[in-house]
Amino acid sequence: MSNLALKLSLLLNVVLLAVGVSVLQSSYLRWVLYERIAERFGSPEIAFMGDSITAFGFVWGPRIGQYNLNVRNFAKKGFTTGQMLPLVRDVSLVEPKACFIMAGINDIIRAEETDGENEEAKRNYRKIIDALIERKIVPVITLTLYRQNEPHPDSVDDLNRFLQALAKEKNLTVISLQEDLCENRSLMPAYTEDGLHLNKRAYKIWAVKIRQVLVEKGIADRNE
Repeated sequence: MSNLALKLSLLLNVVLLAVGVSVLQSSYLRWVLYERIAERFGSPEIAFMGDSITAFGFVWGPRIGQYNLNVRNFAKKGFTTGQMLPLVRDVSLVEPKACFIMAGINDIIRAEETDGENEEAKRNYRKIIDALIERKIVPVITLTLYRQNEPHPDSVDDLNRFLQALAKEKNLTVISLQEDLCENRSLMPAYTEDGLHLNKRAYKIWAVKIRQVLVEKGIADRNE
């Protein structure tokens, strides 16, 4: 090998190594890589839908004790419940056993801007739940979280009362993070990066609750 070829080879290896390190260090890039591999080789049993709060959990599998390709995160940054409706088709195509849903705060933010109420979010949530049940996917609802210094706590409470009633009607499991992450109807500073999105400490608490649901429903083994 000539000196030039050797130098080019070393340079290429350095570039590839740098790219690999950046992928490993970036939660977003790890998520993209995982989703591409899982889409091709996985056999999903667990799916996630929601807005950025769910999306930024990125690769949920290791968080909930699933070290495999059986967990998919379909959540999207900025999505309202209306924007989530088409995601039901994407979720149903992979035929998971359960789908964890958490959304609503973007609907409330939009309602603030338009002086609207929660009725559209409620209708959309019911459509999402009914569509998943129709496709024999078990929905698990995580109640909508307050923001830090929540400006409209009554709207959050109203939506959550609806979700609890809907879950009771459909015999579904509800996860509540309010008692763990919130105080006086406000997301505590210890659990948020910016007053809205969650930090690692908060995701750890949420993951424990998800894990408990999976065990109860027989989707995950107690000793995994």
